[in-house]
Amino acid sequence: MKKLLVILLILILTVFVFVGCDGIDVPINGSEGEGEGEGESEEIILEIDDITVINGKSYITEGNHNLTVTFPLPVKDAYGVITECTGNYSQSKNDIIVELSPPEGWDPEEGATVWSGTASFSIGQDNCCISIVEIHSSVYPEGICLIMPVIVSTDPEFPC
Repeated sequence: MKKLLVILLILILTVFVFVGCDGIDVPINGSEGEGEGEGESEEIILEIDDITVINGKSYITEGNHNLTVTFPLPVKDAYGVITECTGNYSQSKNDIIVELSPPEGWDPEEGATVWSGTASFSIGQDNCCISIVEIHSSVYPEGICLIMPVIVSTDPEFPC
Protein backbone atom coordinates (compact mmCIF):
# COMPACT_ATOMS: atom_id res chain seq x y z
CA MET A 1 0.00 0.00 0.00
CA LYS A 2 2.86 2.38 0.83
CA LYS A 3 4.47 1.71 -2.54
CA LEU A 4 1.24 2.61 -4.29
CA LEU A 5 1.00 5.92 -2.39
CA VAL A 6 4.64 6.76 -3.17
CA ILE A 7 4.10 6.03 -6.87
CA LEU A 8 0.93 8.13 -6.87
CA LEU A 9 2.76 11.02 -5.17
CA ILE A 10 5.59 10.84 -7.73
CA LEU A 11 3.06 10.78 -10.56
CA ILE A 12 1.25 13.84 -9.19
CA LEU A 13 4.51 15.77 -8.71
CA THR A 14 5.63 14.85 -12.23
CA VAL A 15 2.37 16.12 -13.72
CA PHE A 16 2.66 19.36 -11.74
CA VAL A 17 6.25 19.91 -12.91
CA PHE A 18 5.27 19.57 -16.57
CA VAL A 19 1.95 21.41 -16.38
CA GLY A 20 2.96 24.05 -13.82
CA CYS A 21 0.36 26.60 -12.82
CA ASP A 22 -1.33 26.91 -16.22
CA GLY A 23 -5.07 26.93 -15.89
CA ILE A 24 -5.02 28.09 -12.27
CA ASP A 25 -6.77 31.41 -11.77
CA VAL A 26 -4.56 33.70 -9.72
CA PRO A 27 -6.21 36.75 -8.15
CA ILE A 28 -5.10 40.13 -9.48
CA ASN A 29 -2.86 41.42 -6.68
CA GLY A 30 0.75 42.49 -6.55
CA SER A 31 2.70 43.18 -9.73
CA GLU A 32 2.83 41.59 -13.15
CA GLY A 33 5.50 39.28 -14.49
CA GLU A 34 9.02 40.23 -15.50
CA GLY A 35 9.14 43.08 -17.99
CA GLU A 36 5.38 43.64 -18.06
CA GLY A 37 4.37 46.86 -16.36
CA GLU A 38 6.89 46.52 -13.58
CA GLY A 39 6.05 48.59 -10.55
CA GLU A 40 2.41 48.99 -11.57
CA SER A 41 -0.24 48.04 -9.05
CA GLU A 42 -2.73 45.31 -9.93
CA GLU A 43 -5.13 46.34 -7.18
CA ILE A 44 -8.32 48.34 -7.40
CA ILE A 45 -7.92 51.37 -5.17
CA LEU A 46 -10.91 53.08 -3.56
CA GLU A 47 -10.36 56.50 -2.02
CA ILE A 48 -13.12 58.19 -0.01
CA ASP A 49 -12.68 61.82 1.04
CA ASP A 50 -12.48 62.39 4.81
CA ILE A 51 -12.15 58.70 5.67
CA THR A 52 -10.19 57.85 8.81
CA VAL A 53 -8.59 54.47 9.46
CA ILE A 54 -8.21 53.51 13.14
CA ASN A 55 -6.90 50.05 14.06
CA GLY A 56 -7.60 48.79 10.55
CA LYS A 57 -11.23 49.99 10.54
CA SER A 58 -12.49 52.68 8.17
CA TYR A 59 -14.61 55.44 9.72
CA ILE A 60 -16.55 58.23 8.03
CA THR A 61 -19.05 60.86 9.15
CA GLU A 62 -22.53 60.84 7.76
CA GLY A 63 -23.13 63.06 4.72
CA ASN A 64 -21.79 63.38 1.17
CA HIS A 65 -18.25 62.24 0.36
CA ASN A 66 -16.32 62.01 -2.91
CA LEU A 67 -15.23 58.57 -4.10
CA THR A 68 -12.36 57.91 -6.50
CA VAL A 69 -11.80 54.42 -7.90
CA THR A 70 -8.58 53.53 -9.71
CA PHE A 71 -8.54 50.31 -11.74
CA PRO A 72 -5.29 48.60 -12.82
CA LEU A 73 -6.54 48.47 -16.43
CA PRO A 74 -9.09 50.61 -18.31
CA VAL A 75 -12.76 49.66 -17.89
CA LYS A 76 -15.72 50.87 -19.94
CA ASP A 77 -18.22 51.02 -17.09
CA ALA A 78 -18.18 51.40 -13.31
CA TYR A 79 -20.61 52.27 -10.54
CA GLY A 80 -20.84 51.99 -6.77
CA VAL A 81 -23.44 50.62 -4.37
CA ILE A 82 -23.68 51.62 -0.71
CA THR A 83 -25.79 49.34 1.45
CA GLU A 84 -28.31 50.72 3.85
CA CYS A 85 -26.79 51.13 7.31
CA THR A 86 -28.91 48.45 9.00
CA GLY A 87 -26.57 45.59 9.88
CA ASN A 88 -28.81 43.12 8.00
CA TYR A 89 -27.43 43.45 4.49
CA SER A 90 -29.36 40.52 3.01
CA GLN A 91 -32.63 42.38 3.58
CA SER A 92 -31.41 45.86 2.76
CA LYS A 93 -33.89 47.40 0.32
CA ASN A 94 -32.64 50.98 0.22
CA ASP A 95 -29.18 50.54 -1.26
CA ILE A 96 -27.80 53.70 -2.81
CA ILE A 97 -26.48 53.55 -6.38
CA VAL A 98 -23.46 55.81 -6.88
CA GLU A 99 -22.85 56.96 -10.42
CA LEU A 100 -19.14 56.99 -11.20
CA SER A 101 -17.86 59.08 -14.09
CA PRO A 102 -14.66 58.76 -16.09
CA PRO A 103 -12.43 61.80 -16.64
CA GLU A 104 -13.40 64.33 -19.31
CA GLY A 105 -12.22 63.49 -22.80
CA TRP A 106 -12.10 59.73 -22.24
CA ASP A 107 -12.50 57.37 -25.17
CA PRO A 108 -15.46 54.97 -24.62
CA GLU A 109 -13.75 52.37 -26.84
CA GLU A 110 -10.55 52.51 -24.79
CA GLY A 111 -12.11 52.75 -21.33
CA ALA A 112 -10.71 54.62 -18.34
CA THR A 113 -8.75 53.68 -15.23
CA VAL A 114 -9.98 56.45 -12.88
CA TRP A 115 -13.68 56.89 -12.09
CA SER A 116 -15.19 59.27 -9.54
CA GLY A 117 -18.50 60.26 -7.99
CA THR A 118 -20.22 61.49 -4.83
CA ALA A 119 -21.85 59.16 -2.31
CA SER A 120 -24.24 59.92 0.51
CA PHE A 121 -23.59 58.05 3.76
CA SER A 122 -26.35 58.02 6.36
CA ILE A 123 -27.13 56.16 9.56
CA GLY A 124 -30.32 54.67 10.94
CA GLN A 125 -31.50 55.07 14.51
CA ASP A 126 -28.13 54.60 16.18
CA ASN A 127 -25.19 57.01 16.31
CA CYS A 128 -23.04 54.52 14.47
CA CYS A 129 -23.49 51.68 11.98
CA ILE A 130 -21.73 49.87 9.14
CA SER A 131 -22.39 50.31 5.43
CA ILE A 132 -20.78 48.23 2.72
CA VAL A 133 -19.31 50.04 -0.29
CA GLU A 134 -19.26 47.88 -3.43
CA ILE A 135 -17.60 48.86 -6.68
CA HIS A 136 -19.01 47.19 -9.80
CA SER A 137 -17.77 46.82 -13.38
CA SER A 138 -18.81 44.35 -16.07
CA VAL A 139 -15.13 43.52 -16.69
CA TYR A 140 -14.96 41.54 -13.42
CA PRO A 141 -16.66 38.19 -12.73
CA GLU A 142 -20.04 38.67 -11.07
CA GLY A 143 -19.68 42.42 -11.64
CA ILE A 144 -18.39 43.18 -8.13
CA CYS A 145 -14.72 44.05 -8.09
CA LEU A 146 -14.27 45.57 -4.62
CA ILE A 147 -16.11 45.35 -1.30
CA MET A 148 -15.22 47.66 1.61
CA PRO A 149 -16.99 48.00 4.97
CA VAL A 150 -17.22 51.55 6.33
CA ILE A 151 -18.32 52.56 9.83
CA VAL A 152 -20.61 55.59 9.54
CA SER A 153 -20.84 57.81 12.63
CA THR A 154 -22.57 61.04 13.63
CA ASP A 155 -19.54 61.93 15.77
CA PRO A 156 -16.42 63.10 13.90
CA GLU A 157 -14.28 61.63 16.70
CA PHE A 158 -15.63 58.11 15.90
CA PRO A 159 -16.39 56.83 19.43
CA CYS A 160 -18.17 53.67 18.32
